[in-house]
Amino acid sequence: MAKRSRILVTNDDGIGSGLVLPFIQAMRTVFDVVAIIPRDDCSLTGHSASVGSNQRLQLIGEDCFVLDGFPADCVALGLNLPEFGTFDAVAAGVNRGLNIGSDTWYSGTVAAAREAALAGLAGIAISCAEPGANPEELARIATGLVKDVMKRSIAGKGVLVNINIPASGETGLKGIAQTLPADHGSRSIFSLEKVHAKEWRVSVVAERVASAACHDRCECTALDSGFVSVAVIQRFPCKPDPAREVDHV
Repeated sequence: MAKRSRILVTNDDGIGSGLVLPFIQAMRTVFDVVAIIPRDDCSLTGHSASVGSNQRLQLIGEDCFVLDGFPADCVALGLNLPEFGTFDAVAAGVNRGLNIGSDTWYSGTVAAAREAALAGLAGIAISCAEPGANPEELARIATGLVKDVMKRSIAGKGVLVNINIPASGETGLKGIAQTLPADHGSRSIFSLEKVHAKEWRVSVVAERVASAACHDRCECTALDSGFVSVAVIQRFPCKPDPAREVDHV
């Protein structure tokens, strides 16, 4: 019997997300899973990290923990404490909303996967355009995608893979496309409301930016055509083996 891969699961929408627990359950049908989930919604926190001694870790189920911290904290904790053992990869998701192009720099989901890649593991971020879809079905699809990118070695050591699932619509998903990162994303639209002579209330909304630079392999082109986008967005060098002799020039 083949040994099952051991996966650390987290997200950035927090334990209150309706998508994370079904995802953990679906992942356990294929992998050995430990989950460390932020207690609060950490969307748009990027690669934030915590210091100090005020983070609370709470066991809420079988190998399922909640942490008072950011997504990157959850991954760093899981990978650095021997109590959690070792992992083959980190899967972050399923995020409510797409993460493409420049949006990936703001995403806590992608940051969690990046933290894994920085540590020399495969980091897999999974996001969806249809957060209102059936959570169990979405979790099943996401788990299949994680299994696929690992089996095909797309998610290798030190590699950050960004998976985005489009809205399925009436025709369903058309397939999987290995794409290249978009060169655009969303932009913030600001407005001011004066509440005092020297004070304003600032409102911000995100608006997706269309780009004429999109090409056939662009991730947003695949998504707009109904395909799941799988893009390798960063590669980090493998950690050197301290036992290996270093050649000096």
